[in-house]
Amino acid sequence: MSGNALASARALAAKAAAKELEKNLDGAFQLYLDAARAFLHIANTQPAHKQVAKAEASKAVERAEKIKHAKADVKPVAKDAFADDEQAHILRKSARINGLVFPAWDPSNLDFSQDAVFSDPDGQPQIEHPDGVQWRRLPNGCIHAPDLVPYDIVQTVIGNCSVVASLAACLQHHRTFGSNLVRSSLYPQDDTQSTSGKYVYKMLLNGSWRRIVIDDMLPVNSSTGTLLCASTGPKHVLWPSLVEKAYMKTMGGYAFEGSNSCIDLHALIGWIPEPISLNSPSFRKEQTWQRILDGFLSGRCLVTLGTGKTTPSGSGSAGIEWLIASHDYAVTDITKDGTLRVLDPLQQVEDDTSEQTRVHTVSWDEVCAHFETAYVSWDPKSFRHYKSVHGSWSTSLSEGAGKSTLNQHIRLTVDEGADDGSPSEELWILLSRHVKDKDAPPTFISVHALQQDHFSSGRDASQLGGAYTDSPLLLARLKLDTKQRHNYVVVASASGQGQGETNASFTFSIYSNRGFTLSHAPPKALHTRRIEGAFTSKTAGGSPLSATFMNNPQWALRLDATKNRKVELRLSVEGSKDLSLNVKAMWGSGKRITDISEGDVALDSGTYRYGLAFGEKSVQAGDYTVIVSSFKPKELGAFLLTVECSVPFALEPIPQEGSGMYSTALKGSWTEATAGGSPSSGRYHLNPVYDLHLPTQATLLARLQLASRPPNAALNITIFAWDGVGRRQVVTSGPYAEHTSGVLAPETTLPAGRYCLIPSTYVPGVCAEYRLVVYSSAAGIKATLRT
Repeated sequence: MSGNALASARALAAKAAAKELEKNLDGAFQLYLDAARAFLHIANTQPAHKQVAKAEASKAVERAEKIKHAKADVKPVAKDAFADDEQAHILRKSARINGLVFPAWDPSNLDFSQDAVFSDPDGQPQIEHPDGVQWRRLPNGCIHAPDLVPYDIVQTVIGNCSVVASLAACLQHHRTFGSNLVRSSLYPQDDTQSTSGKYVYKMLLNGSWRRIVIDDMLPVNSSTGTLLCASTGPKHVLWPSLVEKAYMKTMGGYAFEGSNSCIDLHALIGWIPEPISLNSPSFRKEQTWQRILDGFLSGRCLVTLGTGKTTPSGSGSAGIEWLIASHDYAVTDITKDGTLRVLDPLQQVEDDTSEQTRVHTVSWDEVCAHFETAYVSWDPKSFRHYKSVHGSWSTSLSEGAGKSTLNQHIRLTVDEGADDGSPSEELWILLSRHVKDKDAPPTFISVHALQQDHFSSGRDASQLGGAYTDSPLLLARLKLDTKQRHNYVVVASASGQGQGETNASFTFSIYSNRGFTLSHAPPKALHTRRIEGAFTSKTAGGSPLSATFMNNPQWALRLDATKNRKVELRLSVEGSKDLSLNVKAMWGSGKRITDISEGDVALDSGTYRYGLAFGEKSVQAGDYTVIVSSFKPKELGAFLLTVECSVPFALEPIPQEGSGMYSTALKGSWTEATAGGSPSSGRYHLNPVYDLHLPTQATLLARLQLASRPPNAALNITIFAWDGVGRRQVVTSGPYAEHTSGVLAPETTLPAGRYCLIPSTYVPGVCAEYRLVVYSSAAGIKATLRT
């Protein structure tokens, strides 16, 4: 196996050399990179070939660098990320978890015939307090017992309540539906103990079913001989202890910080996790109850309940004093009258596995009042169609940008539904972040999905995205509102420092009762540019509803107009998980945009979304203004703008209004005495007047804005030449206008002299505060309110 891998890597290097001799530098460059990656994978996973593989990798990288030097515009050949070899590479890369390698499941590799007693070469899983702990084989135990019931399984010293609750829930499901959950994944399948002490568990980890090998040594108290792990007490049934041990091995030991049943059951049986926050503002009590009741009674879901960091107290907690903070409870029965039977996995008294002390009956109202989360796991067989694909994130932002990442746009096409009057359907998307180290800093993930035809046109549509979680699993439920064929773009996003490397991996799993297809279409764009930017105190202008929207970062975009044709344009902006983002392309001459008019929007990412905004569309070649914004003014943070296009383009930053000029900021107000209105009112002379003295020729411009809204008012600002007796208009903002950004007296060059500036509203008597900014090319020019 190892020799074959080395031979395959060398074959890639040989193909690269052949392409180089053929002068196909693009192809050679890609193949050298592929060969280097293959050699490095061998070096990291096969110690016997480490030195040789590292040397071969260096040679491949060296050749790729020489090609890059010879041809600066070399482009790797586009890969099919869904190709079998690419998918297999990702899963092989994710086989190392917490320092151990867990290979893909191979049913042919289940030989238990050896005579020698098996001892796990990986050693025993770590225990938090190893003093007084011995590892022993239990000769008098049995693997299975038909009379085992959920309350027989107890949590002892080791704090893994979610695992024990999960095992109890699976056992109850087996007793009700004959499902054999968990037990069917433990090999050998005999009811008697393995003669060699070797066991193998089939577990879903990092996007693949994997082979977890353990021996039958279990931790016991060296003084009393009692089990310290999950136990069945006097019945001595071993499968719960062995399954728990296999899981603890993958988690880095029994000393792990804890999990939840959704994560546990996804690994142990592959069911779909749906943690439901009972305290969320979006929680729908009755609707959730009906979903859980129907799913539980039909065997389509398992349920456990989790408490928060504090336990309930006071008169409202009568009858549930048994609740423990930060604890998981298995639900073993649900009835239509609104009650649940809840099993506490913790053994409160030694040797006590009785039902009376650990099983409690609660109402759904009590659950919603006193528990924090309902951990619901759904049978994937509930859906007729399923597919999973694997991808990698690439680190794309500098340290200050929050490490939010955008990788593949996965195209999802959902078939037409039956037009039979049935209720709307849902498509479920599960994002699984591949975990490599339990001690890594937290990484937050999110799923973004948007109906493709809508985001291309800029219209709002069925979409989801923006919610980030530090859990390795995130379920997104996408409602299919109509029976029509749907096209979506689905994107995985991550934020945080936890991945640590430049290519962290993930798995998308799609579940639907309608047929669907997935594709990873490489960007049509042949030309790409990425710009790192930031919202600062001066450039964080907020949404178009804000008067400071005009201050947001903007770029002049010129798409090659040599041919009068449509071109493919894609815009994306990435930031931290706490930054709500939008990106637009506006028709125009590439000048700074101050206000948004619906008809001027050529491309829009749509609703503001946390961490990531993107959009694409076929547009006419020409000049555009690209605007990146966060939702709130003064919402600071770094971002990465990516522009991709099918034709060459130029992208240049647009200076801020008044850039390079001296500015004077003034605050004032129209009062009952000074709100004179427009010249047609006959009271224009009552408006505030600001005197300007220009000792030398200078270029001026001035902006007038309302300080707050309401009131709304049409504004004007005009500059007059003033000789002490009369005034002559020299520049005006134009007709009175009601814009969010206010009005601008445009740039004009004036000779030395005396001038006055008059801000006004169209309607007299509008009392409001305003902001006035005067920009000048010359220093020392002051605007003084005339009294």
